Parts: sequence; C-alpha cells; structure tokens
Amino acid sequence: MSAAQGQPRDRQDSRGARDGACDARRRRAPQGPERRQRLRLEARGGPPGVRGPDPPLAGSRGGRVSTPLDAKVLIVEDDVFFQRVLQKRLETEGYKVMLVNDGREGMKAIVTWEPDVVLSDWMMPEVDGLELCQSVKTGLKDAAPYFILLTAKGELSDRLLGLQTGADDYVVKPCDHSEILARVRAGVRIVKLTQLLRTTVTELQMANAELTSTRGAIEHLQELLPICSYCRRVRESDGSWRDLEQFITRRVGADLSEEVCPDCAGSAPPLVPPSKTVVR
Repeated sequence: MSAAQGQPRDRQDSRGARDGACDARRRRAPQGPERRQRLRLEARGGPPGVRGPDPPLAGSRGGRVSTPLDAKVLIVEDDVFFQRVLQKRLETEGYKVMLVNDGREGMKAIVTWEPDVVLSDWMMPEVDGLELCQSVKTGLKDAAPYFILLTAKGELSDRLLGLQTGADDYVVKPCDHSEILARVRAGVRIVKLTQLLRTTVTELQMANAELTSTRGAIEHLQELLPICSYCRRVRESDGSWRDLEQFITRRVGADLSEEVCPDCAGSAPPLVPPSKTVVR
C-alpha cells in the first residue's frame, strides 16, 4: 500500500520539478518588448540582453528641437496669477516671455517687441482679445504673429467666431498647462517654417533676377558678329567665313534686295540695274 501511494507522489514530484524548470526558463527568457530589444541589439552586433539608453523624445528636455531659444511669447492676460504661472512654465521651456494686462498694451508690444506667438485672453477690459486678434491680423497681414486665443467660452459658435476672426488656435479654459505648451510649441514651429519659406523665396527671386540678367548679357554677346576688318565677311560657329548677305540669309531666312541709298546715288553710278535683284 505504501509503494502504491509512493508512486503517484514520485510522479507528482517529477512533474512539479519539470514545471518549475519551465517556469524558470520562461522567467529568464525576455518577453515582449525586452525580447524585441534584445533581437535588435544582437542584429547590430551589440551584447545580448543589454539594453541601451532610449533616445530622447521630441520636445523633451534632453532632445528639445521644436523650442528655439530665440522664440518670443507674449501673454496678454488680466489674471495676474495665471500670468505668472504660465510665464514660469514657458521660461522653463526656454522661451522669452513678456506680460501685458490688456489688449491695448498687447498691440503696442506686438508692434515693438515682435513676438512669435501671442497668448491672449478673450475677456479683458478696454480692448478684448478678439479685437486685438482682428487688429493684428488685419494690420500686419503676413507679418502677424501666431495668435492663440484663451477663453472660458467653449461653445461651438464662440470657437468658430474666434477662428473666423483670425485666431490661429483656440484653447478653452480651464486647461492643463501642458496643452498650452504643446500648442505654443506647434505655433513656434509653424512661424519658424514660414520665416524659412519666405527667406528661401526671397533668395530664389534674387537668384532668378541674376539669371535673367546673365541671360540677357549672353544674348547680347550672341548678337555680336565676328566680322573681318578687311573683307567684311562673317565667321560662322564652325569656323567658316561667309559673306554678310549669305550669313543673314542662312540665319534669318529672309531674301535680300540690293539698292542704292540716296547718299551714294548722287556720287557714284549704280552697281546694279535700277530694278531690284534678289540675292539668294
């Protein structure tokens, strides 16, 4: 009886040992992303099982490429606390920030400071954000900064009104500061690409003007005929010399008629009969 009972126990122990070994192998073998990372390292010739540092993410502090250090952000906001908090976040990201309290001061700052991005509240005393946006977009046209309208008005009609007035973006308050930073980053990127495009277009226009001038000079040089000072024959491009009449006939394809001008008619007898003689 004891042997019969011991045999199943031995089988259970053996099965448990095998299961434990399998579990250990599964734990040692990398799974999921770790396995893919290991395969990539082995394909590059790197040591298996060693994971290198991840590359910095775009927009992160380590690999920030979309936040130029010279980008300027103007905050037009009558809420002083919101001003200061947003200013600190933007300056931490590397932006140059200016603060004004209403739309009238904002218009002066836009003209004198020339910001890349404007963050403006809608509801403000005297000149509100909507009037400021309309004045900037109408007056400065292509030179206008990227305009982000901040407001508690979240209705669809309000958003449409803000965008139709000329705002480039629209953020409904309350909102997370990370969202504002992301929208500012996108606005700066658009502004810098637009400036690069305008500079490139200007350079292309200047290069085209130089090419036009050079082409005119080349055409003028092509019009100069190499004529012999003695026999007055013209040298062709292949080096042969031809009479002027033959040269013109070959190049222009026109028929020539020989006549006598009034100055020569009174001093010398005509070299050809009075009737026109066509020279082929």
